[in-house]
This record gives sequence, C-alpha cells and structure tokens, in this order.
Amino acid sequence: MKNADKIEAIKSGKPIRTADFVFFAVLAAAILAGCYFMYWSPPKTPAESVAVRYNDGKTQTFDLHTDATHILADGALTLVIQDKACFVTDSKCPDRVCEHMGKINRVNQKIVCLPQGIVIRISGESEIHFYS
Repeated sequence: MKNADKIEAIKSGKPIRTADFVFFAVLAAAILAGCYFMYWSPPKTPAESVAVRYNDGKTQTFDLHTDATHILADGALTLVIQDKACFVTDSKCPDRVCEHMGKINRVNQKIVCLPQGIVIRISGESEIHFYS
C-alpha cells in the first residue's frame, strides 16, 4: 500500500468509533465515582479533635465538637472551630495561605502555616493510618 492510499484510508475512516465513545464514557464514569468517594462522600469515621503542633514541638489539642475561637502563637493566627470543622482567620504571615485553605473536617486533613511553623490537623479514629 502506497502512502497516498494510507492517507486516503485514514481520511475516509470514522474519526470516532462506537467503541471509542463507550471507552471514554466508562472512563469518565470511573473518574467521577472515584472523586465522589474521595472528596464528597460523608466521612465514615468521626473527627474528634484538632491537634495544633508548633515548630518547637509543643502540641495543643482542642475539642472539635465545641464551637470556639483560639488565638495561637501569641496572636500569630486565629483558629476558629465551628460546626465540627475548623479554619484559620487573621493570620499575621505575609502570604496568608493558611487562611485560604478553607475549612477542614475530616480525619488527617491539615492546615499548614509555614512562616509561623504551625500545623493544624484533625485527629480521630481513621480507617487509613498515615505517618505524620
């Protein structure tokens, strides 16, 4: 078969076959199911507390079921616990990344403030054990 015949065969063929469409539909469904189970499904194990670890190794623990506002590291940032979730407000760091990380409410989720050296982590019984 000459090159011209190959090019003509490619041009006259269907661009997407039915099998291609089925493959991509199944792939999209698998990706959406994975995203649902990883991000949007309700947590199977309840979160119990919030552990705050400072750069010097000191650790504080707060109850996640009690709504409160805690000022951490001599006013460096404010931790708000509300509706069994926590988030950071009023950070004194220049980039304020920890404020933009949003609310966390699942076991092993973290908020990290690198300039202040603070790691905020949701603690509780987890089905998957991470090393931290």
